[in-house]
Amino acid sequence: MIREFDIVNIISPFLEDHKKVLDIGCKNGRHLFPFEERGFELFAFDVTIKHKPKLISEYIKYKFDYKVSAPVERNEHFLKGEKEASLNIIDNETYLESFFPSSYKTFKKIDLNLVENNDFIAAKFEMKFDVILLINVLHFVKHELHGEFIRKIKALLNKEGILVLVFKSFKECMSDGTFEGMINLAPKIYKQKSSLNPKTYYLLDENDQQNILGEFDFVEEFNNEKWGKNERKFICRT
Repeated sequence: MIREFDIVNIISPFLEDHKKVLDIGCKNGRHLFPFEERGFELFAFDVTIKHKPKLISEYIKYKFDYKVSAPVERNEHFLKGEKEASLNIIDNETYLESFFPSSYKTFKKIDLNLVENNDFIAAKFEMKFDVILLINVLHFVKHELHGEFIRKIKALLNKEGILVLVFKSFKECMSDGTFEGMINLAPKIYKQKSSLNPKTYYLLDENDQQNILGEFDFVEEFNNEKWGKNERKFICRT
C-alpha cells in the first residue's frame, strides 16, 4: 500500500516552489489529496473517468484510515460507535457531510482536472508540471515503450521538477514469489490467470531501471516498511 501522506513527507524538502502536480494512472485520484492540502493545482491522467465517482470514498479512507500523523475529526456519534457501519448504510457523501462537516467542506473544494485518454505518449498537455507521480504504472507499459514513456514525462516537467517513480522489480518479484501461478508469456512478462480483467506485467530488471533512471540528473532511492517489498521507489529530478 502506497500511503498518500508518506509521498508528500518524503518529497517535502523539494516542494517549496512547486505548485502543479500530475498523477499518471490516477484511478480514484487518492494520491493527490495531500497535495491539495498544500495548495497544489491538481491534474490527473487515466484511460477512463469511471473512477471519478469513487473519489469521495477514497477521500474518506484517506482522512480516517491513512492519515495517522494528523488529528482525526470525530463527533460523539462516531466515538460511541453508533455510526461505525454507516458506510454500508448511507452513501459516502451523506455520511461525510452529516458526521464530518468540516472534512466535507474541504472535500468539496477539491478541483481535480482529469485528462481522459488511453495513450499517454500521444496525449496533448497544455502546460508543464512541477511534480509528476508515476506510481505502480510503468510495469503495465510494454518494455519497448518504456523509454518513450519516460522521455514524455521528462518533457512535461518544469526545470528541477520532481518525478516520484514506483514500479515492481523483476528481481524482487522473482525472489518473493509474487508471480507464482501466473502465465509467463515471455522473459519479464507475466499475465494473471484467473481474473475478470487479467493484467499483464512488464517487469523491470536492473538494465531496464538503469536506462530509465539515466534520463534524470538527480536520482535518489527511498524506502518505507509500509510499502511493498517487491517495489523500487525513486525521486528523480530534471
